[in-house]
Amino acid sequence: MEQSPQALGTPDEPGVWFWARSWSPDGRSIAGDLRGPTGAYSGIAVYSLESRTIRRLTEFGAVARWLSDSHRLMFRDDQKIHLLDTRSGKVREILSVAPHELGSIFTLARDDRTIAFVLETTEADVWLMSQR
Repeated sequence: MEQSPQALGTPDEPGVWFWARSWSPDGRSIAGDLRGPTGAYSGIAVYSLESRTIRRLTEFGAVARWLSDSHRLMFRDDQKIHLLDTRSGKVREILSVAPHELGSIFTLARDDRTIAFVLETTEADVWLMSQR
């Protein structure tokens, strides 16, 4: 069977591109990050396979993951994980790990009740030298 890849398209915003991250469980949408010209994260968006359009949902955040109901997403921003309802647009913080650094990787259990995530820690030695 011959197949040909199809581009997802680009957001309507100049210099912004879509980084696909997570298929919805119902197979109708792909959640992802929006990134600006410098590559910095600039929000969460969803690509609809039906309408072939990208819809911005937030002005912040990255690493979106679908929940099993195909209408809620979890995503990270700095040291926090947020829950986003794609129907209402409401965002709610559900976890803060400050002052630690939340890693870029997190995943959800199939029942949406458990989150596994990475905390990044930087340790260093401080040295003092006196010159004689």
